[in-house]
Amino acid sequence: MANEKQYVRAGARAVATQYGQLLNLNLNIEDLKEIANDDGWIKLTVGERREPSEKGNTHSVWVNDYEPQKKEESNDEMDI
Repeated sequence: MANEKQYVRAGARAVATQYGQLLNLNLNIEDLKEIANDDGWIKLTVGERREPSEKGNTHSVWVNDYEPQKKEESNDEMDI
């Protein structure tokens, strides 16, 4: 079963410009400090909302907690 998303309090809005679509993010530094890992890094995912919020946000932001499974190293050689 997948973990439930930990949403980040953020404003995320897509904006069309002459250079293409941009994504403007407004994030609170205190909130980010709470989710930073021991090395000070934060992994976030931004996804498009089904409908814009009341404040006009077109995207949601959540913590990316994906950790790939480590492969077990095998010393066995494959039989051909």
